[in-house]
Amino acid sequence: MTLKRSRFADDFNDTQHFSEQWTNTIPGDDGPAGVSAVTLTTNEAPPETLPAALSSEGRLKIIEGGLAGDKWLSTKQTFDWTPDVEGQWIQVSFALLDTKVHDAETPAARIAYGIALHDFDNSSTTPGGNILIDGNTTGRFPAGSRRVLAAKGESGTCPHQRA
Repeated sequence: MTLKRSRFADDFNDTQHFSEQWTNTIPGDDGPAGVSAVTLTTNEAPPETLPAALSSEGRLKIIEGGLAGDKWLSTKQTFDWTPDVEGQWIQVSFALLDTKVHDAETPAARIAYGIALHDFDNSSTTPGGNILIDGNTTGRFPAGSRRVLAAKGESGTCPHQRA
């Protein structure tokens, strides 16, 4: 059995560390990723500028807003998504705790994760693409999506069941 090693982890308990690990610009890209730049905050008060990523209470809370379209939050750390040995694999996991920030809100219709991101607007000369893992059950994907590699299924993205 191969020993698993963590390349990145964040429990969102250290609010000072939040802006050191996260950004609205993909490392190496030429500007904020998204039709509206995500504001990073650790203040529980409603952010003045939306969309926002809030590190609070040991959770990352994503607050929708701004122009319609994709908004990306990225780690500042870059990763080589190639396994160390041919035939092995890399695992990524996220624990989605809820589909809304406040109880009175309508749940998010779509929650997606991107991995191996390197260029938001396809202006880079670096070959390759961004990998989107999308929980959208409508079958409609963002403009510019060239092909779907895998579908999440009929249930879409569901919150992690708390014990």
